[in-house]
Amino acid sequence: MHKITLPGYDLDSFPLDIEDELYPKISSALLVDIDLDNSDDFIISAGDSILYVFDSIGNNVDGFPQEIPLCSAALPSISDIDNNGFPEILIGGENTFAIFNKNGYVFKPSIELTNPDSIFIASGVIALNIDDDDEKEILGNMSRNRFCVWDNVNFNDFELNRNYNISFGSRSLNYPLVTAYLDAEVDAFVPSNNGTIYRSGITATQEDIDAEVWQVEYANLQRTASLLVPSGDPPVSGNKIFNKAQTYFYPNPLSTTFNKGINYHSQIPDETIILRIETYQDVDVKIKIFDIAANKIYENISSCEIGFDNKVNIDASDLSSGVYFAVLSAKGKVLKIKFAIEK
Repeated sequence: MHKITLPGYDLDSFPLDIEDELYPKISSALLVDIDLDNSDDFIISAGDSILYVFDSIGNNVDGFPQEIPLCSAALPSISDIDNNGFPEILIGGENTFAIFNKNGYVFKPSIELTNPDSIFIASGVIALNIDDDDEKEILGNMSRNRFCVWDNVNFNDFELNRNYNISFGSRSLNYPLVTAYLDAEVDAFVPSNNGTIYRSGITATQEDIDAEVWQVEYANLQRTASLLVPSGDPPVSGNKIFNKAQTYFYPNPLSTTFNKGINYHSQIPDETIILRIETYQDVDVKIKIFDIAANKIYENISSCEIGFDNKVNIDASDLSSGVYFAVLSAKGKVLKIKFAIEK
């Protein structure tokens, strides 16, 4: 661990008692005074599903390390759940969550979500009092795109709120953002991985979710958003081929400098851009990509199923910075999309 003291930039280093063979050695690290001794502690989750807490000079805090009783790659959050003045550590997983107090004692819901998707990727959880009952609820995005609110009952035994879980149309690895919008009631905003932002009233039903979907515009630096009013109808057969609103490149622009700072859990190389295609028919889509000088630099065929999230990973390691154009064609229909690369 390296400690830098400002403003003089004095550097102090000390080892941490974490197994050397772990990969990755450290998944996340936070600074929190968990025992209220006026000195920040290091809260670290590591690759062996162990939660470590070290004091300011690198010694284990009493009660730690502790095994995390769930599979998770999420960042921990901090909150005083039981209102005793001491912060607790919250770690979310694919179908449940765990709460650690300052002594290393862990508690979790007695009933978990059913049918997790078993890839251990979830956004984590946060604690907020959203219903003015003096008890904090637990909010998080769990497996299968499920937004959940857990009520605190019987002194830190948590039960899923009857109005939840609610499934979104796309996965999210972001914490929900809870705020009042335009002086209206408090809502939860959930940014998903493909740029869609879901807006939900805290006591919302699935119908409420379907009525409030925000879509981020791509290929502009402002990252502006516009409200889409979904039809609610499932994909139908007909003359249409492409669902234009759900066919796009991401990340767009592809910034290799930015991507190298993100841990994709070794699933996506740094210099890869993904083409998502949604169609109204089962069809083979021809993909051609051209640079700004109209030189063809990529060609492929993707078999797409109706209503499915069809993805094509495109290696951009040999492509230079600039704007590119993709031409998608199937059954005489053509869709043109542009994307950018920043290196």
